[in-house]
Amino acid sequence: MDKKLTPKQQKFVEEYLVDLNASAAARRAGYSPKTANRQAAETLTKPVIQEAIAKRQEALRKNTDITPERVAKEFARLGFEEEEISVKDKLKALELLAKHLGMFTEKHEVSGPGGGPVMIEFVEPEE
Repeated sequence: MDKKLTPKQQKFVEEYLVDLNASAAARRAGYSPKTANRQAAETLTKPVIQEAIAKRQEALRKNTDITPERVAKEFARLGFEEEEISVKDKLKALELLAKHLGMFTEKHEVSGPGGGPVMIEFVEPEE
């Protein structure tokens, strides 16, 4: 366990790597269901959490020998060869693997009413 993280933060990192769903990870890590969305957003912005996630992803890459290069080669193979297995199913599996490895990043912009800034209220984190 990373000594910089609280047990709840460590659990959040582990749960986040299951499905890359921060709100669900926060709930599974023991944060209040009422505040899980906010806690997830705040937790993901912390450098120590981002570092822990990156370290775990790198360990998973090494332990499973799944690399971005292998996933890219499989995409290419599927694109040019016919398969008896459902290509749709394989592509979905590869997409999830690639996303899990951080190969695909999604950016979302959030704005407040009328396109203005989002108002954020600071709340003391739960322990």
